[in-house]
Amino acid sequence: MSADGISTIHNIDQIDRGYQDIDKRLNKLGARITPFVIMITREELIKIGQFNKPHGIHGEISFSFTDDVFDRTDCPYIVCEIDGIFVPFYIEEYRFKSEMTALFKLEDVDTDSDARVFTNLDVYFPKSYLEMEGEDYIAPGDYFLGIYSRRQTSWYLGGKLYI
Repeated sequence: MSADGISTIHNIDQIDRGYQDIDKRLNKLGARITPFVIMITREELIKIGQFNKPHGIHGEISFSFTDDVFDRTDCPYIVCEIDGIFVPFYIEEYRFKSEMTALFKLEDVDTDSDARVFTNLDVYFPKSYLEMEGEDYIAPGDYFLGIYSRRQTSWYLGGKLYI
């Protein structure tokens, strides 16, 4: 707890099993430990289109829709598959260019070179934000389904993650 920065612990289930409520005990000592449920599976998603190429110099990305999901519901993030892992990216803003294309601005994607990473990536939408077969699916609460840091080339994986 005396080191600067963020520590990432993988396979936390091993620690959790041996030390009940370790996160609560460490938080009482001054740690800031936050659990995250992080693995997104393909079954939780629907493909809604593909990013094309950067648009301009401020990190906007051209996007082609194959599903009209944004006409039906709102969601604060979209999901892309990167190196076999489904990663959420929060939407800062988007605007339609035509019926089947839009420009997206994602949080922390601020330059043309940041946006270039998304070229030709498939884009997915969480099924939990859709009404399906007459049932209302409740969106996840205030927890992340995944974490990706562009500045720290790290992936945070496992059943739980504590930071």
